[in-house]
Amino acid sequence: MLNWIRRWNRIAISLVLLLWGAAGIPAQSPDHPPIATRIEQGMYLTIMNQFAEADSVFQGLIRDYPDRPFGYFYRGANLQAWMVDHEDYSRMEAFQYWMDRCVAVVDSLEQLQQATAWDYFYKGSAYLYQSFLNGKQRQWWQAYRNSRQGVHLLEKALALDSTLFDAYLGIGSYKFWKSKKAGILTWLPFLKNEADLGLELVRLAIEKGRFVKWIGRDQLTWMLLEHGQLEEALELARGNVAQFPESRFFNWTLARVYEKAGLYREARQVYEWLLSQIRQLPETNHYNEVVILARLVDLACKSGAESEGEQYLRQLRQVKLSPDVRSRLRKTLSRLVESDEPCGASYQTRGMPWRKWLPLLEQELLKLHG
Repeated sequence: MLNWIRRWNRIAISLVLLLWGAAGIPAQSPDHPPIATRIEQGMYLTIMNQFAEADSVFQGLIRDYPDRPFGYFYRGANLQAWMVDHEDYSRMEAFQYWMDRCVAVVDSLEQLQQATAWDYFYKGSAYLYQSFLNGKQRQWWQAYRNSRQGVHLLEKALALDSTLFDAYLGIGSYKFWKSKKAGILTWLPFLKNEADLGLELVRLAIEKGRFVKWIGRDQLTWMLLEHGQLEEALELARGNVAQFPESRFFNWTLARVYEKAGLYREARQVYEWLLSQIRQLPETNHYNEVVILARLVDLACKSGAESEGEQYLRQLRQVKLSPDVRSRLRKTLSRLVESDEPCGASYQTRGMPWRKWLPLLEQELLKLHG
């Protein structure tokens, strides 16, 4: 009888511990293996431009874990990725809704004194993602406020758990780009030049973070490009495309690195691939199509392929644009190329420097679609 009671007690204790593990905070942490696997699956689908499939994964996380922030965050992040991929910001309201839900869930957990380091990580990341889109819409003050708030929350996450290395991606990116954009003002005592520190923190996130390796590698590539470290940027960009060959995000990055490195033939090949992919999209406003064609015109000129440049230009002039996209492209075209090198473009512009030729291209485009 005594042995039976002892055996029952052991079973009861094991059952209580099992139920506590299934219902308690540890089993609802994003790095809990069953959850982490689903997050990684959804992130993979987003990187591979399979946005509807990724959304289904993240909806499932919201359904199964409605009181945690990660499902809401990733659903909003997936929407942001769609908007950036399509250069179409018509889904801003839905994006904002999911990021607000993410923040609200963490606020509720804070009131119950149950918020974890991961919860603050997602709340901070939600603010940083909003900051990015604020910048895309030239809402500079709001972008600054959201980025500061986001970094503060990521630092709070690290104060609770110093091993949450994913948080260093947002912090490092913020320090790097703040330093780069501040320029000569970094001599002021309250504006430190933390570009090198930012690079170091992003590298740490890539090496030891749980979910940010590939996104971090892409971010680091752009940072190295800005920092003039072309060789490492090229290695990272090629590695990302080798791992995710169908990712338009990573191919955009690789094309830009090839341009900066003067590898014009390779850049054209990647842009040609991107152009073929974008033209197959069921929803497109043709923004990226025009951007790619304009870059292909420039690259053809730089590599001496004038006849091919003319072909790209003819294709560009045939693209039909909405008034909104046409207005946005007026600014974008003027930023496409930073070089003052002469370009042998042959469309009424032979021998003209690019900066003189570009306004003529813009005028032709706007005249045809205006």
